[in-house]
Amino acid sequence: TKSCARYRDELRTHEKVTQQLGTVQIAIESASDLVLILNQQGEIDYCNGAFKKAFDVTGSDEPFPLAKLFVDASMAESITTNVNSLGNFSCEIPMRSKSGTEFPAHVNANAIDDEDGVSRGVLYIIADISEQEQLRQEAYYDALTGLYTRRHFLELLSSNASLALRHHHSLSLCLCDLDKFKQVNDTY
Repeated sequence: TKSCARYRDELRTHEKVTQQLGTVQIAIESASDLVLILNQQGEIDYCNGAFKKAFDVTGSDEPFPLAKLFVDASMAESITTNVNSLGNFSCEIPMRSKSGTEFPAHVNANAIDDEDGVSRGVLYIIADISEQEQLRQEAYYDALTGLYTRRHFLELLSSNASLALRHHHSLSLCLCDLDKFKQVNDTY
């Protein structure tokens, strides 16, 4: 009786785990972020539909050319080096889609280790941040002149003042008042 009860409990646990794995798989497949898992040999263990669509990936037993994803091909080596030494890496960098168009992306790369600490590969989660970059451009640059906005100036001033204070450096600010600038502004 005890072994039957234990067997039923194991079956319920197995069914629950299978259901949870199915839910996770559906979530990853329907995610708009690009998901890529490379094994220790650099071969694709998994990539979601969004990744396949963005980079036109087909299954292969050859090492995946990670460098072709980045505008600066040396970023692939930098990311790999950082993940190998730190376990993870995160940055915003320009990437290149299958059509050759560039887009800004936020890349998170994390080492995948099993329970014994043996490395299984690297998980890459890539988010297209084109819309955020467009909003940043609109917030930081004047549409008419292309110059930095007051908001951006104040942010730069604040961060540089904090940096100077933290490192005990001096900081200078030079302001200029242009006489009769209204005429230039009205004319141009």
